[in-house]
Amino acid sequence: MDYAISNHAKIEMQRRGISMECAHNVMTKPDQILDSYGQRIIYQSRLLMDSKDWIVRLIVEE
Repeated sequence: MDYAISNHAKIEMQRRGISMECAHNVMTKPDQILDSYGQRIIYQSRLLMDSKDWIVRLIVEE
C-alpha cells in the first residue's frame, strides 16, 4: 500500500508521541476501518505503548 503522510500529520504524530512505525502498522493492518465524511476513512487499531493501551486513529483521504 502506498501512502503519503502530510506535514500536519507528522507534526501531530510527533506531538502525540506516535512513531512512523506505529502509523505504518495501523495503515497496513488496521483493527477497524470506519467510514467518515467526504473521501475520508478512519483506520484505527488498539496498540500497547508505554505500558498502556491506546487507540490510534489515522484519518485517510483517498
